[in-house]
Amino acid sequence: MYIDYHSHILPRMDDGAEDTAQSLEMIKSLKAQGVDRIISTSHFYAHRESVDSFLSRRGRRLEELLGANPAITDIIPGAEVAIERDLSEKKGLEKLTVGDSGFILLELPYRPYSGWMTEEILEIQFGLGLKPIIAHLNRYVSTYSSSQINDILSLSGVLFQFNNEVFHSRRDTAFLLKLIKNDYPVVFGSDTHNMDKRAPNFDIFEKVMKKKLRGDKFDALIKDYCKYMR
Repeated sequence: MYIDYHSHILPRMDDGAEDTAQSLEMIKSLKAQGVDRIISTSHFYAHRESVDSFLSRRGRRLEELLGANPAITDIIPGAEVAIERDLSEKKGLEKLTVGDSGFILLELPYRPYSGWMTEEILEIQFGLGLKPIIAHLNRYVSTYSSSQINDILSLSGVLFQFNNEVFHSRRDTAFLLKLIKNDYPVVFGSDTHNMDKRAPNFDIFEKVMKKKLRGDKFDALIKDYCKYMR
Protein backbone atom coordinates (compact mmCIF):
# COMPACT_ATOMS: atom_id res chain seq x y z
CA MET A 1 0.00 0.00 0.00
CA TYR A 2 1.25 3.48 -0.90
CA ILE A 3 1.26 6.93 0.66
CA ASP A 4 0.50 9.93 -1.54
CA TYR A 5 2.78 12.69 -0.25
CA HIS A 6 1.41 15.41 -2.52
CA SER A 7 -2.21 15.98 -3.48
CA HIS A 8 -4.75 18.76 -3.94
CA ILE A 9 -7.86 16.84 -2.99
CA LEU A 10 -9.55 19.29 -0.62
CA PRO A 11 -12.49 21.01 -2.32
CA ARG A 12 -12.21 24.69 -3.22
CA MET A 13 -8.91 25.26 -1.42
CA ASP A 14 -6.76 26.14 -4.45
CA ASP A 15 -6.52 25.05 -8.08
CA GLY A 16 -7.27 21.47 -7.06
CA ALA A 17 -10.62 19.76 -6.53
CA GLU A 18 -13.48 22.06 -7.52
CA ASP A 19 -16.06 20.53 -5.21
CA THR A 20 -16.67 17.70 -2.76
CA ALA A 21 -17.92 15.33 -5.45
CA GLN A 22 -14.65 15.70 -7.36
CA SER A 23 -12.65 15.22 -4.16
CA LEU A 24 -14.46 11.95 -3.49
CA GLU A 25 -13.77 10.77 -7.05
CA MET A 26 -10.08 11.51 -6.65
CA ILE A 27 -9.94 9.66 -3.33
CA LYS A 28 -11.77 6.68 -4.81
CA SER A 29 -9.32 6.57 -7.71
CA LEU A 30 -6.28 6.76 -5.43
CA LYS A 31 -7.68 3.95 -3.31
CA ALA A 32 -8.18 1.80 -6.40
CA GLN A 33 -4.51 2.40 -7.25
CA GLY A 34 -3.32 1.08 -3.89
CA VAL A 35 -2.97 4.33 -1.92
CA ASP A 36 -4.00 3.93 1.71
CA ARG A 37 -2.91 7.32 3.11
CA ILE A 38 -3.34 10.66 1.37
CA ILE A 39 -1.58 13.84 2.43
CA SER A 40 -3.57 16.90 1.41
CA THR A 41 -1.13 19.63 0.42
CA SER A 42 -3.09 22.69 -0.62
CA HIS A 43 -1.03 25.65 -1.81
CA PHE A 44 0.09 28.16 0.80
CA TYR A 45 1.59 31.51 -0.20
CA ALA A 46 2.91 33.58 2.68
CA HIS A 47 2.47 36.89 0.84
CA ARG A 48 -1.24 36.22 0.27
CA GLU A 49 -2.57 34.78 3.49
CA SER A 50 -1.84 34.31 7.17
CA VAL A 51 -1.24 30.84 8.52
CA ASP A 52 -4.32 31.08 10.73
CA SER A 53 -6.52 32.06 7.78
CA PHE A 54 -5.22 29.11 5.77
CA LEU A 55 -5.76 26.69 8.63
CA SER A 56 -9.30 27.97 9.14
CA ARG A 57 -10.14 27.44 5.45
CA ARG A 58 -8.47 24.03 5.42
CA GLY A 59 -10.36 22.93 8.51
CA ARG A 60 -13.70 23.87 6.97
CA ARG A 61 -12.94 22.10 3.69
CA LEU A 62 -11.73 18.96 5.44
CA GLU A 63 -14.81 18.93 7.66
CA GLU A 64 -16.98 19.32 4.56
CA LEU A 65 -15.24 16.39 2.88
CA LEU A 66 -15.47 14.13 5.91
CA GLY A 67 -19.10 15.09 6.35
CA ALA A 68 -19.81 13.87 2.82
CA ASN A 69 -18.20 10.53 3.60
CA PRO A 70 -17.57 9.81 7.31
CA ALA A 71 -15.77 6.58 6.33
CA ILE A 72 -12.76 8.61 5.17
CA THR A 73 -10.20 8.35 7.96
CA ASP A 74 -6.86 8.37 6.17
CA ILE A 75 -6.36 11.96 5.01
CA ILE A 76 -3.44 13.74 6.65
CA PRO A 77 -3.67 17.54 6.49
CA GLY A 78 -0.61 19.43 5.29
CA ALA A 79 0.30 22.20 2.87
CA GLU A 80 2.48 22.91 -0.15
CA VAL A 81 4.37 25.93 1.12
CA ALA A 82 5.92 28.20 -1.51
CA ILE A 83 9.44 29.28 -0.62
CA GLU A 84 9.61 33.07 -0.48
CA ARG A 85 12.04 35.54 1.03
CA ASP A 86 11.61 35.67 4.82
CA LEU A 87 9.26 32.68 4.76
CA SER A 88 11.01 31.29 7.83
CA GLU A 89 9.88 34.38 9.76
CA LYS A 90 6.21 33.82 8.96
CA LYS A 91 4.23 33.57 12.19
CA GLY A 92 2.86 30.08 12.81
CA LEU A 93 4.72 28.39 9.94
CA GLU A 94 5.30 25.33 12.12
CA LYS A 95 1.52 24.71 12.04
CA LEU A 96 1.74 23.80 8.33
CA THR A 97 3.50 20.51 8.88
CA VAL A 98 2.10 17.21 7.63
CA GLY A 99 -0.09 16.21 10.54
CA ASP A 100 2.09 16.12 13.66
CA SER A 101 5.05 14.54 11.82
CA GLY A 102 7.23 17.65 11.78
CA PHE A 103 7.65 17.36 8.00
CA ILE A 104 6.82 20.39 5.85
CA LEU A 105 6.41 20.29 2.06
CA LEU A 106 8.27 23.18 0.42
CA GLU A 107 7.88 24.30 -3.19
CA LEU A 108 10.87 26.00 -4.80
CA PRO A 109 10.24 29.00 -7.09
CA TYR A 110 10.27 28.52 -10.85
CA ARG A 111 13.17 30.91 -11.33
CA PRO A 112 16.97 30.58 -11.27
CA TYR A 113 18.08 28.98 -8.03
CA SER A 114 19.63 31.39 -5.54
CA GLY A 115 21.43 31.18 -2.23
CA TRP A 116 18.57 32.84 -0.33
CA MET A 117 16.42 29.80 -1.08
CA THR A 118 18.95 27.55 0.63
CA GLU A 119 19.07 29.97 3.56
CA GLU A 120 15.29 29.81 3.95
CA ILE A 121 15.30 26.00 3.86
CA LEU A 122 18.09 25.81 6.44
CA GLU A 123 16.39 28.32 8.72
CA ILE A 124 13.14 26.34 8.53
CA GLN A 125 15.07 23.16 9.23
CA PHE A 126 17.41 24.27 11.99
CA GLY A 127 15.87 27.51 13.20
CA LEU A 128 12.32 26.18 13.46
CA GLY A 129 13.23 22.52 13.93
CA LEU A 130 11.10 21.28 11.03
CA LYS A 131 11.90 18.54 8.51
CA PRO A 132 11.74 19.82 4.90
CA ILE A 133 10.40 17.85 1.97
CA ILE A 134 11.32 19.45 -1.37
CA ALA A 135 8.25 19.18 -3.60
CA HIS A 136 8.39 17.64 -7.10
CA LEU A 137 12.17 17.79 -7.53
CA ASN A 138 11.78 16.30 -11.02
CA ARG A 139 10.29 19.57 -12.29
CA TYR A 140 13.47 21.53 -11.62
CA VAL A 141 15.81 19.35 -13.65
CA SER A 142 15.06 21.41 -16.76
CA THR A 143 14.95 24.74 -14.87
CA TYR A 144 18.06 24.60 -12.69
CA SER A 145 21.64 23.85 -13.68
CA SER A 146 23.30 20.59 -12.68
CA SER A 147 25.33 22.38 -10.02
CA GLN A 148 22.17 23.95 -8.59
CA ILE A 149 20.44 20.57 -8.45
CA ASN A 150 23.52 19.21 -6.67
CA ASP A 151 23.30 22.09 -4.18
CA ILE A 152 19.74 21.03 -3.37
CA LEU A 153 20.71 17.37 -3.12
CA SER A 154 23.52 18.27 -0.72
CA LEU A 155 21.01 19.45 1.89
CA SER A 156 21.24 17.03 4.80
CA GLY A 157 18.16 15.62 6.49
CA VAL A 158 15.85 16.68 3.65
CA LEU A 159 13.41 14.43 1.76
CA PHE A 160 13.01 14.77 -2.00
CA GLN A 161 9.50 14.30 -3.33
CA PHE A 162 8.89 13.19 -6.90
CA ASN A 163 5.61 13.49 -8.79
CA ASN A 164 4.58 10.34 -10.56
CA GLU A 165 4.66 12.34 -13.80
CA VAL A 166 8.40 11.69 -13.64
CA PHE A 167 7.72 8.34 -15.29
CA HIS A 168 6.58 10.01 -18.51
CA SER A 169 10.15 11.14 -19.17
CA ARG A 170 13.06 8.74 -19.66
CA ARG A 171 15.53 11.42 -18.62
CA ASP A 172 13.66 12.25 -15.42
CA THR A 173 13.16 8.56 -14.61
CA ALA A 174 16.90 7.98 -15.04
CA PHE A 175 17.56 10.89 -12.68
CA LEU A 176 15.22 9.40 -10.06
CA LEU A 177 16.75 5.94 -10.35
CA LYS A 178 20.22 7.43 -9.91
CA LEU A 179 19.11 9.03 -6.65
CA ILE A 180 17.56 5.77 -5.44
CA LYS A 181 20.75 3.89 -6.32
CA ASN A 182 22.74 6.41 -4.27
CA ASP A 183 20.40 6.13 -1.28
CA TYR A 184 18.86 9.59 -1.39
CA PRO A 185 15.63 9.74 0.66
CA VAL A 186 12.84 10.00 -1.91
CA VAL A 187 9.06 9.99 -1.51
CA PHE A 188 6.31 10.04 -4.11
CA GLY A 189 3.10 11.90 -4.79
CA SER A 190 0.40 12.14 -7.42
CA ASP A 191 0.10 15.96 -7.24
CA THR A 192 -3.44 15.24 -8.39
CA HIS A 193 -5.64 18.29 -8.92
CA ASN A 194 -8.65 16.79 -10.72
CA MET A 195 -9.89 13.76 -12.65
CA ASP A 196 -8.85 15.09 -16.05
CA LYS A 197 -5.37 16.33 -16.98
CA ARG A 198 -4.01 15.96 -13.44
CA ALA A 199 -5.74 12.80 -12.31
CA PRO A 200 -4.47 10.33 -9.69
CA ASN A 201 -1.54 8.42 -11.19
CA PHE A 202 -0.14 5.82 -8.81
CA ASP A 203 -0.92 3.22 -11.46
CA ILE A 204 2.03 4.42 -13.56
CA PHE A 205 4.21 4.56 -10.44
CA GLU A 206 3.56 0.88 -9.79
CA LYS A 207 3.87 -0.14 -13.44
CA VAL A 208 7.23 1.53 -14.04
CA MET A 209 8.88 0.99 -10.67
CA LYS A 210 8.05 -2.71 -10.52
CA LYS A 211 9.74 -3.01 -13.91
CA LYS A 212 12.79 -0.94 -12.98
CA LEU A 213 13.22 -2.30 -9.46
CA ARG A 214 12.53 -5.99 -9.49
CA GLY A 215 11.61 -8.14 -6.54
CA ASP A 216 12.99 -7.15 -3.17
CA LYS A 217 14.29 -3.78 -4.45
CA PHE A 218 10.76 -2.56 -5.14
CA ASP A 219 9.52 -3.80 -1.77
CA ALA A 220 12.46 -2.08 -0.05
CA LEU A 221 11.68 1.20 -1.81
CA ILE A 222 8.05 1.12 -0.66
CA LYS A 223 9.12 0.33 2.90
CA ASP A 224 11.65 3.17 2.88
CA TYR A 225 9.42 5.88 1.46
CA CYS A 226 6.38 4.97 3.54
CA LYS A 227 8.26 4.80 6.86
CA TYR A 228 8.19 8.55 7.40
CA MET A 229 4.40 8.58 7.91
CA ARG A 230 3.93 5.33 9.78
